[in-house]
This record gives sequence, structure tokens and C-alpha cells, in this order.
Amino acid sequence: MLVPLDYLEEEQRDVPLAHGVVVRFFGPMTGRLELRVSERLPRVVAENMLGLDDPPEQLQRDAFGELANVLTGNLLSDMTHAVGVFHLRPPTKIPAEMGAEVPVAETALALEEGRANVRLFITLGG
Repeated sequence: MLVPLDYLEEEQRDVPLAHGVVVRFFGPMTGRLELRVSERLPRVVAENMLGLDDPPEQLQRDAFGELANVLTGNLLSDMTHAVGVFHLRPPTKIPAEMGAEVPVAETALALEEGRANVRLFITLGG
């Protein structure tokens, strides 16, 4: 299960982020959301979404990308109170390592199966 924990344990901070996807968006604001996760999380996401015990890698990638889409859509809706229309691009794979660019917001989530990092980059004006 993808159960968030209250805080990152010391050992979770050092878990490598093995997978990353980015969802770019355009509308009242432009930008992107980057989701990076530890090794097992795409499999767990696919198992939970699809109800499969051993999902193929393509379905794992698809489910992981869909999770990033849902996070992006919900975040934009909450941030703008559903004002304006946003267009989301399909999620694309990115390297797991973080770039040097500074996001406007970033968080790390401790999960039973590892950890996830979410970074948001925004440019005002569509």
C-alpha cells in the first residue's frame, strides 16, 4: 500500500530516487511538476491502481505517469481554485537525480514502500 508516514526516517532520506516523471502544464500559469520515487514505488502504484500482483513494466510506467497527472491536476485546481483552464502534457520520463534549478515548492513523502519527492516549477502568465 501507499501509506504516507508522518515524517521521513533518517534511512528513508538516503534511499535513492530511481524513477522520475515530469508533467508540463500551460494555462493561467505555465510550469511543470516533477515526481521522483524510490525503486519499488512504480510497481506498488500499478498494483494498487490495476489490482494486479505482477504488473508488466509498461503498465508500471503508465500507472506512475497517471499518478503524476493526478497530482498535477489536483495541485493546480487547489492553487487556482479552478480558475482558468490548464492543459497538461503527457508525463515524460526524466532522470531520477535532481537538477540544480530551484523549485517554487518541494516536498518529500515517506511511504511504507520508500519515498517520493515532488517539485513544482511555475512561470506566471500562460
